[in-house]
Amino acid sequence: MGLFYKRINDCAGWVSGDLVSSAKKLLKLMFKKIGEYKVARVVAGKVYKVTSIHSSIFTIDLDRKTCSYVKWQYYSVDNYKITYAPCMVPLEGPDDWEEPRATIFPLLLIRKQGRPRKNKRKAYHETLPEKKPSCCSKCK
Repeated sequence: MGLFYKRINDCAGWVSGDLVSSAKKLLKLMFKKIGEYKVARVVAGKVYKVTSIHSSIFTIDLDRKTCSYVKWQYYSVDNYKITYAPCMVPLEGPDDWEEPRATIFPLLLIRKQGRPRKNKRKAYHETLPEKKPSCCSKCK
């Protein structure tokens, strides 16, 4: 409840139609690494195709203010305010709980075939490790 209240108060002074502060920080980081992205114009001054170093392709439409990388749509102030708009009243005890409408079963945990990944997959804004050239013991 405290985190919910904090986030409602945080977004009260934000301008509608803008991005939240965490998205702005991510954009600053991306601008520092601008050389790692390739930008190609699809429609003059309106639609762009962005390719990251991980070969991920995003389409950005400046007129509609949309991006095919769907996460950016969740970073808007309007969506943030809608998320935290509902008023929640705390329950006093088990007497206030509603009976479930349906029986809920736990998900079946099915492991994928093969050996699990040793390292996590890097996000597009994380740097890739430098590859060391391999050489034989005589070359060292």
